[in-house]
Amino acid sequence: MGLRFYNLVAISGEMPDGGANHVNIAVASIPALLAMKGYAIENRLKRKDAYDIYYCVRNYPGGPEALAADCEPVLAHKEGKEGFRFIAGKFEAVDSFGPTSVRQFVQDTQILGDRSADQWQQDAFGQVAAWLRALGLRG
Repeated sequence: MGLRFYNLVAISGEMPDGGANHVNIAVASIPALLAMKGYAIENRLKRKDAYDIYYCVRNYPGGPEALAADCEPVLAHKEGKEGFRFIAGKFEAVDSFGPTSVRQFVQDTQILGDRSADQWQQDAFGQVAAWLRALGLRG
């Protein structure tokens, strides 16, 4: 997915041995990243995968509906649709693996901020559910 759906990002800086350099690198788009994260969350038990999914959905410019619109080209590919469905399965309910993993990932960290762990879990479920509804993957 990352090879089909990417953004070019310009990076400039000093090389370790001296000399300035400027390159353009291809970085997976957020929709492609989410499809790949779907496979990750389905096949391994790392809480950060759920957090990354939530972070991308919550912070996408324009919100979950804009993200869903930008996901349409990825959704048209079998692998993309399957990745998104894996996410839907892990964020099926507020107490499912996805929202619970987000809670556990932020609990007892400074990421928690002014929100309680319960609020993080509820928001993770709500944000991802809104995106999945906009994608047509949740009723």
